[in-house]
Amino acid sequence: MLSSLLSATFCLFVIQAPIESTYARTHVHTTTAVGPSRQYTPEDIFVGRTFLSGFDFFTGSDPTHGRVHYVDERTALKKNITYTSHDTFIMRADHMTVLKSSSRGRDSTRIQSKKAYGHGVMIVDIRSMPIGCGTWPALWSNSNNYNWPHGGEIDLIEGINGAGSTTTALHTGWRCSMKKAHMAQTGNLVNANCLSNDKSNYGCVVHPKATVPSFGNAFNAAGGGWYAVERTASAINVWHWPRHGSVPGEVRHAASTTKRLGPATWGEPYAHFSNQECDVSRFKPQNIIINLSLYFDLGDLRLQFGRTLVDLGPPPLKTQTASTPYLLDAAFGSISTLNLDCPPSCNPHNLCIFIHLTSRLPAAQPMLSSFTPSATFSLLVLAAASTVTANAARYYQPQDSFVGQGFYDGFEFFTASDPTHGRVNYVDQQTAVSKNLSYTTSNTIILRADSVATLNSTGPGRDSVRIQSKKAYGLGVTIANVRAMPIGCGTWPALWSNANGVAWPQGGEIDMIEGINNQGASSSVLHTGWNCAMNTSSMVQTGALGNLNCTSSQGNNAGCIVQPQSSVPSFGPNFNAIGGGWYAIERTSSMINMWFWARNDSSVPDEVRHAGFASQTSKQINPANWTTPYANFENSACDISQFKPQNIIINLTLCGDWAGSSYPSTCPKTCVQHVEEDASDFQDAAWNIASLTVWSPANVPTKRKVSRRSRHHLAAGSYRAAAGIASF
Repeated sequence: MLSSLLSATFCLFVIQAPIESTYARTHVHTTTAVGPSRQYTPEDIFVGRTFLSGFDFFTGSDPTHGRVHYVDERTALKKNITYTSHDTFIMRADHMTVLKSSSRGRDSTRIQSKKAYGHGVMIVDIRSMPIGCGTWPALWSNSNNYNWPHGGEIDLIEGINGAGSTTTALHTGWRCSMKKAHMAQTGNLVNANCLSNDKSNYGCVVHPKATVPSFGNAFNAAGGGWYAVERTASAINVWHWPRHGSVPGEVRHAASTTKRLGPATWGEPYAHFSNQECDVSRFKPQNIIINLSLYFDLGDLRLQFGRTLVDLGPPPLKTQTASTPYLLDAAFGSISTLNLDCPPSCNPHNLCIFIHLTSRLPAAQPMLSSFTPSATFSLLVLAAASTVTANAARYYQPQDSFVGQGFYDGFEFFTASDPTHGRVNYVDQQTAVSKNLSYTTSNTIILRADSVATLNSTGPGRDSVRIQSKKAYGLGVTIANVRAMPIGCGTWPALWSNANGVAWPQGGEIDMIEGINNQGASSSVLHTGWNCAMNTSSMVQTGALGNLNCTSSQGNNAGCIVQPQSSVPSFGPNFNAIGGGWYAIERTSSMINMWFWARNDSSVPDEVRHAGFASQTSKQINPANWTTPYANFENSACDISQFKPQNIIINLTLCGDWAGSSYPSTCPKTCVQHVEEDASDFQDAAWNIASLTVWSPANVPTKRKVSRRSRHHLAAGSYRAAAGIASF
C-alpha cells in the first residue's frame, strides 16, 4: 500500500458546502467542479488539545509493516511523543530508546478523526514535516466503514526519507484512471491508474512541480506552506502554496475567520482528479489520518535507518523492491539518490509534526466550533552602529542565531531562587526536558510551567523555567517573532535583558515584553541606577506613556513605562488569539526604540518578517525604514549610553512581587493557593519561540533585496523529522 501514513502536528478545519464547497485550512465540503463560485463555511476545527477529543489514537500493528509501535494517547503524552498546548499539537517518534532486533518497533503515533467527512474542503497550514532516513510521514484519508479499498483512499501528503516531492494519490477498488488531457492542473501526472490491484497499488499519482518545495527538507527549509484538498461529486482538487508564495488571503487566514471561502478564486490546482475516466462520486466519507511510520513496505527503504539506535543486522532486500523498482523511482526519486542521501548510520531525532487542520460546513449552516490560531516566536538581536539619529540609515548584519536546539547551546538555565519572590521553582535543563517543561524542534523552543503537580504549601514552588543568554549584547536590535506567550491567572511572563557584569541596576534593565494575569497590553520598561527620566515632548512614538521616571529608587521601581495602543493585541489571550506577532527593540547610544506588529498586520517590514530565516542571515536590515516605534526612550533627560551590554532573559514566574500583589478578584482563590492547588489551569502557561538572531554593526550596506520566504523560521538538521502547522 503506497499511501497510508502521515505524521504531523496541526490544526484541523473541516467544511461542507451547500451547493459547492471550499476549504481554508483543513476542511471538507461538497462541490461540483472547478469553475463557478463554490462557497463554504466552517464545520469542525481541531486545534491543540481539541485533537485529543476529536481524534483517536491507533494502536494496532502497522498495516504497512513499518518498524514502529503505535502507542495510545496516555503513553504518547507520558513519553512526550505527543504534546499539546492551546494552539499546538505535536506528534513524533521516540528518539531516545535503543532497540533490539527482537523487540517491538520504535514508539510512534498514528491518529484518526472520529468523524468521517464527505464532499468538502480541507486546508492545512504546515510549518514543517518529519524528515530523516527511514521516515514515512503521511496525511491521508480512508473510508473505515467499507472494506479497503472499496470506499477509496485519498493521500494528500506523503513521502519518504525527506526527499523529493510530495506524492498525492488516489487508490480505488473500482476501475478508475486519469487522462492528462482531462486534468486541468499544474502538477505532473506520474501514474494514471488508480485501481489498487494495478502495479502493486501504486495508485494514480500527481506530484507538484519539482521546483516547488512540497516535501521534506526543501519544504521545511522554506518554512512549510499550505495544502488544500477539495472533494466534489465530479472532481478532487489539490493545491499547495509555499510559505513565501502568493497565498489567497482566505487560505492564509482560514482558521481564524468565520467568513465563507471560495476555491474557484484560488487558481489552478496542482492536482485535478476528474470524473472523465473515473466515477469520483464513489469515494465514501473518509476519516482523516495522520501518522509517521519508519522503514516500511516501499522497496525495503530501510536504508540502514538508525543503525546506531536499532540493532537490525543487514537489511535484506525485499522481493517487491527488486521486481518493482518503478515504485520507488517514479514516486519518490531514484533509489541511488535515496541511498546516497542516507549514511550507513544515521541518528534521527525530533521526529514530529505541527499541524493545524481546519474543516468547513456549507454556507447555510452555523459555525460549530472556534479556532485559535497558532503563534510563532522568533527572536533576533542586532548590534547597532555607534551613533544613530532618528531618520538616518542604520544598517546591521547577522552575528549569532539561536533556533530550536540552538537555544540550549546559547542559553543557560537559571536555578536560583526567584528574585521577584514568585511561587516558582526554576529547574535546570535536564529536569525541564525530562518533565516536558522545555521542548525543541527544528524551529521551536517551548518553555512552560508544570501543569500536573499539586503543591504542598510548605514545599518548593511550581516548577518553571528561566533562561539567560550566555553572551551579553550591547548596542543593537532584537526582533522577536512570538507565536504565543504564557497566559492565566497568577502568571508573570517576561522577555527582558539585564547587565550581569555590574550590580543591578547600575548597568540598567530593559523589559521588552512583560505583563501579568492576562492583562491587555504589554509593558515595555526601562530601569536605571542613575537619574533618568523621559521627556514627553521629545518622544516620537505611537504608544501610551505611563510613568516618566526610570530611576529604580523612585516610584517603588516602577520604571519608565510605555505600552502599545490599547487597540493593539500586544499581550495575553488577545495576543495569542491572533497568532502573536513581532516585537523589535533597537538600542543606540542616544535612544532605545521598540516596535510591535500583530501577526495580521500588513505593514510588517519584510526584513522583520523574515529576520530569523537562513535566507536573511547574510542580509542587512535598516530600522530607519520601519514604521514609527510605539516606544521611543530618548536621551534629552537620560544618559542612554549608560546602559551596559545585557544578557537576554526569558522566564515565567507565578504570583511574586507584581502578579501576586495585583491578583484580580476575578481569579480563583488567592494567587498562591491557585498556584499550589490548580495545576491544570497552567496548561497554557507556555512560551513558544522560533528563533533569536544577533546582528553586529554594518557601516556599509550590502545589497538588501529580501527574499519572500516563510514567516516561520526553520533551520532543519540532516535528520530532523519535525513538522509544524499553523492552521488547517
